[in-house]
Amino acid sequence: MDGNNENRDSTRIEFKEKVKYGQSDRPATEGVSINLSKSGLAIKSYKTLPPGTRISMMLYCGGKPLKIEGEVIWNTSSQDSEDAEMGVKITSRTDELNKIYSLRSQS
Repeated sequence: MDGNNENRDSTRIEFKEKVKYGQSDRPATEGVSINLSKSGLAIKSYKTLPPGTRISMMLYCGGKPLKIEGEVIWNTSSQDSEDAEMGVKITSRTDELNKIYSLRSQS
């Protein structure tokens, strides 16, 4: 699936923050977020996971890391690559993430 999916319910905003992700409660793969919407996050990393994979993420933005859960919706590479990207639908909403989105979308 293409990373330019138009089936989103909010505007994407640029959002470059460190993120760790993985299929367990101890995310170990490092990446950088590219953008954020109310429903998802795009991540750039050396490794993507297949669509449908449920993942845990630690988002490092400001103070303490924010733990969020999600499901991979798309990726741009099936092989490991420095420029691989994937889109993740956020399945666990947090007030902190809502605040981050609201603050960044206004600036």
